[in-house]
Amino acid sequence: MPKFITDIENRILEAPMKPIHRNELICISYLVFYSGIQRGEIGQLKIRDVIDQGGKVRNDVDIFNNHLRLTFEAKNAIQKYYDEMKRRLPTLVLRRKPLFPTYQSERTLGRNWKKDVNTTYTEIREMGMKSHFALSQIKSATHSGLYKEGSELFRITPREYQAIVHGKKIPSGIETHDSRCIDVFLSIYDEAGRINGKGTSAKNEAERILKEAQDTVDRMKNEKMRKIYNELMQNLHSDLSKSLPLQR
Repeated sequence: MPKFITDIENRILEAPMKPIHRNELICISYLVFYSGIQRGEIGQLKIRDVIDQGGKVRNDVDIFNNHLRLTFEAKNAIQKYYDEMKRRLPTLVLRRKPLFPTYQSERTLGRNWKKDVNTTYTEIREMGMKSHFALSQIKSATHSGLYKEGSELFRITPREYQAIVHGKKIPSGIETHDSRCIDVFLSIYDEAGRINGKGTSAKNEAERILKEAQDTVDRMKNEKMRKIYNELMQNLHSDLSKSLPLQR
């Protein structure tokens, strides 16, 4: 379990609030961290949206024509919270009732996070994205594949996800030219992940990819974007050097 979210849970457990309010806030924090639920969706969730007829947590939630995928960790957090609420306050677990009755207001939720936990929705969500990226890298997936997977889970664009996990912000008003360059760069990154083995052929292919990637970055007109992607070039060099005898 990532230290960030366990620290959040411990701070909530120490906060001066009723046990049911603590349980709600812990569950919501896990939902934001692991499944990227939107602020406005939290207070709108009904028990029937998330819990099936058998009392188990659904894998997916459809709300406001949006699709929310629940990860294993998010499902566990909801199941634990729901079972505890059913035991302590059975009148609150009717299927049409809100899943989080205390936090129907975004303002109340934000105030409690800030006052009692010294955090914010944005911090929890962005740390969740960074944790997802760090853990997914262990699976040796390509970077562009990870960006796509993360963007689908947290329901943002691959570019936004990429910028957040690398601690960057994509400047607003990016020109169409630079948008195309970003798409080309991500495609090249994906291609780099498919290189397997050593030898002259693999080395030549890696060198070609590095040159095309650098040429793409150099064509970017926005100075901040060039800086971001020049830093990502270091990751590309590192990824290729693990299996290829490249000289930097």
